[in-house]
Amino acid sequence: MKIKATCLLVFILLFGNFHSFGITLTLSKKDASCGNNNGSITANVFTMYPPINYNWTSGHMTQNINNLSPGVYTLIVFDANGDSTGATVTIVDNPDIGSTALSYIVPGMLGGISHPCNNQCNGVAYLAVDYLTGTPPYSMFTSMGHTIGTYGPNMIPTVQGICSNDVYSVSVYDALGCPGAAFPTFSYPPTSFDFTSQITPACNSAANGIAILNFTNTQGIPYSVSWTGPVSGSISGANMTASLQNLLPGLYTINIVSDYSIAPCDTLITINIPDLGFNCGTISGRVYLDSTRNCISDLWEPGLSSRMILFNPGTYYSTSDSLGNYTALLPYGNYSATTISNQNYTSVCQVNGINLNSLSNNINGIDLGDSTGVDLDLEVNLTATAARPGFNYTLYATVKNNSPFPVSGATMVIDHSSVLSFITSASSYNVSGPNQLTVSLPMINAFGTVVSAFTFIIPPNPQLIGTIISNQAALNANQPEPNTANNLALHQQVITGSFDPNEKSVWPAWDSNHYFFVNSDNEFRYTIQFQNTGNDTAFTVNLVDTLNPYLKISSFEMLGSSHPCSWEITGSNILKVHYNNILLPDSTTNEPDSHGIFSFRIRPTPALQLVPLPYTLENRAAIYFDFNPPIITNTAFNTIQITVGKPEILTQEVSIYPNPAENKVYISCSDPAELMSITLMDLSGRVLITRRMESLVTALEIADLAAGMYLISIKGKSFTKMEKLIKK
Repeated sequence: MKIKATCLLVFILLFGNFHSFGITLTLSKKDASCGNNNGSITANVFTMYPPINYNWTSGHMTQNINNLSPGVYTLIVFDANGDSTGATVTIVDNPDIGSTALSYIVPGMLGGISHPCNNQCNGVAYLAVDYLTGTPPYSMFTSMGHTIGTYGPNMIPTVQGICSNDVYSVSVYDALGCPGAAFPTFSYPPTSFDFTSQITPACNSAANGIAILNFTNTQGIPYSVSWTGPVSGSISGANMTASLQNLLPGLYTINIVSDYSIAPCDTLITINIPDLGFNCGTISGRVYLDSTRNCISDLWEPGLSSRMILFNPGTYYSTSDSLGNYTALLPYGNYSATTISNQNYTSVCQVNGINLNSLSNNINGIDLGDSTGVDLDLEVNLTATAARPGFNYTLYATVKNNSPFPVSGATMVIDHSSVLSFITSASSYNVSGPNQLTVSLPMINAFGTVVSAFTFIIPPNPQLIGTIISNQAALNANQPEPNTANNLALHQQVITGSFDPNEKSVWPAWDSNHYFFVNSDNEFRYTIQFQNTGNDTAFTVNLVDTLNPYLKISSFEMLGSSHPCSWEITGSNILKVHYNNILLPDSTTNEPDSHGIFSFRIRPTPALQLVPLPYTLENRAAIYFDFNPPIITNTAFNTIQITVGKPEILTQEVSIYPNPAENKVYISCSDPAELMSITLMDLSGRVLITRRMESLVTALEIADLAAGMYLISIKGKSFTKMEKLIKK
């Protein structure tokens, strides 16, 4: 056996360049622990020509090897086509199973945490043991003597009998006596359903009343809401906001119960939907491009679609259709109407004194003019499907012409992650470099949009789960363009495992808590993904998303869509996306084309900085396929936190690059004598690296850090600058 291993090693040294065109190999390992020979290596091989022959330098001939001592292990694989490749991995010995080997699953994951009810000790916490490196089975106990139990068919460990505000830690030992410990938990406040409400009265005694309940202190636990009264209904899987739609006027009793808690807490509340009777009506009109800025809708001035109209007082919204027309249903009152300015359009004509009353309850012709610059302005945005090992991944580049005239001859450069292997695109492209595509764009009509789709494949390597991939699009109009700030788009995404094809995701999402820092992050990017998993074509798809009250509705901007669609925002905060005649095939007939996505960005309101932090901001969507009941997505959430440190008062330029980084990150400034220290921390505030900056550029070695998000604090004599760093 030793002779065979020696020959194999000689073969490796002499013939290191294997024919690997048709075969890929990755190795994943579990290190040994506490001086025991309990390491293991798993080989992941992909080839079109099985069977596969496995040849380890240790003499093993199997795909996976176990009971390994520390050392270097090399595997050479051959397929039936004669292709071969090799890989090497080192098994080391860990003195324990990790100081953070045991972790608590946060609310919203795996059914959440069952928080204790008021004055009861019935809380339950699930424990994640995926990253334990020892030898099972494990023994556990808590510092407060809680019962350790199990949950579900997979026998997930649990801490049971948690009282309100208990703070404890969990210790763990494996079967060989190797120790480990978990971070202490946060205290678990009792589940409660304190709430504020936004009530929209019913109009004309019809079922058009709305009650939006904004809950506080629910700890992110999913819950069900059911109501009885003039009409009945229910919502399952709700979180911080529940939107009750299509209500008749009258008194309603609402019952709220935790969905997935082992010991649910419930409560009853009562709301009233006022009856405006006939004390309401409609205001309608047209939003148009006012090229002369005279607030007169001339025949040659086109209507503008997807423009949001704001009515005050009351903060009501409406949205123009594809021809620029809009209609708003409002209670009687005296209103002003204006469009909401954004980077593309400026509101020119506000209309005041719109008196909606019994003598004039359907007011037409409230036309609103918008202006735009005559200079050329192109804009690019990126969005993408879910990223999963072994599956196709589609990147969508949406190029918008914000000019009142057509543009031709523009090009776009796509720099994609090295993890992705390019397959194809229907757009005109050429491969211009490693991980780079150059695209020739067709003519883009005035205020028009062109969408380019690029299909890649992600290697079938489960070790990629959790990796952040970054893609970039750079737009060149190839003619003078005064504003180029929106010609560059960066899209970052986390590779995930199995998922529900109908889901909502959010960025930032580089860590398990999806941290969002209100002092430095400036927007949320949401993507709604849907798939027709039925057995026939879907003719229409509609998305309904009640946006969180801490999101600034007027900042909404669509980023991209896999299919042509229209969208509108109605009421106070309800987003509706319409895919008419989408003809979406079912997954059994055409799986690749059965998917769709809609992506948008939106900024938080200033009020988000005033709530007690950390705060969990949550959002979810309902997906309607034809006339079927809605599919409710998962809850996309962010943990809101304020960036640590003093306000920035910089007298010199400070830069951190590259970001994301893999092995090194560089900090540069124009006057290093003004700086005192550079500190790199994890998200819990634990200091990992401290350096003093003594030259124009200082490098930090980060190759040994785990992938994820970190904080870099740069302290000067009169300032502290805090930045996020993404480690690839």
